[in-house]
Amino acid sequence: MVDPTLVGHSTGPVVYDVELWHVQRFAASIGDDDPVYQDAAVAQAAGHRAIPAPPTFAAALRPEDPRSDLGLDFRRVLHGEQAFEYQRPLYVGDVVHVTARISEMYEKSGKSGAMTFIVMTVEGRLPGGELVYSGRSVTVLRP
Repeated sequence: MVDPTLVGHSTGPVVYDVELWHVQRFAASIGDDDPVYQDAAVAQAAGHRAIPAPPTFAAALRPEDPRSDLGLDFRRVLHGEQAFEYQRPLYVGDVVHVTARISEMYEKSGKSGAMTFIVMTVEGRLPGGELVYSGRSVTVLRP
């Protein structure tokens, strides 16, 4: 198991401007051609104050990685899961401060031995501190 004393270790914030070109390219990359991600008039007609970002866009707003101090052998790492919870959509024009924290570590036995699970929590906040989204991802370190 990696050093469990690093639970609680955090990084950031990294500051991002949510820009139109980034939202448009992200939507195109996931194959979402909904015009709400392209056109402000369409977005406003759909009830948005500006062009929203697709729900998984937060994955593109990368914080510094708090796992970097763990000395992981990335040949043994698997991406276990990822989820986001939004307080409101991200919009073009938002400035988002993104932080990450190792929130939990635990072990489970598998067929090939003990696997370490590292849970990372990410938060995106506006400059005044308002939480826009939080994310949770699990990294699995194979034996």
